[in-house]
Amino acid sequence: MTRPTVEVRIAGLTLRVAPCGTHEQTAAIVEAVNARLKQFEAASTKVNTQAFALQAAYEFAKELAELQDRIAAEEQTVRDAVNGLVQRIEAIRREIEDSTETPG
Repeated sequence: MTRPTVEVRIAGLTLRVAPCGTHEQTAAIVEAVNARLKQFEAASTKVNTQAFALQAAYEFAKELAELQDRIAAEEQTVRDAVNGLVQRIEAIRREIEDSTETPG
């Protein structure tokens, strides 16, 4: 099955890419890529589109890795908090059981 594509312009080139979410999300990604490429162009004394594209790809991959690390840390914090709550609930349950037991 063929995946859907959309036509976009990145660095003056027309490309067919897989959409990301909505049309607006895809357009925002294209805009971010073009903005990043323009930053590299502005900071450079010569035009090297391939180098700019590789720099942009690296920067986006780096940002993704940093976000993944941050999400993993936040997920661990949530897991730890949930485990703490489970332990507290279990302790309360035991207290209730102990206080309602009748000597027999």
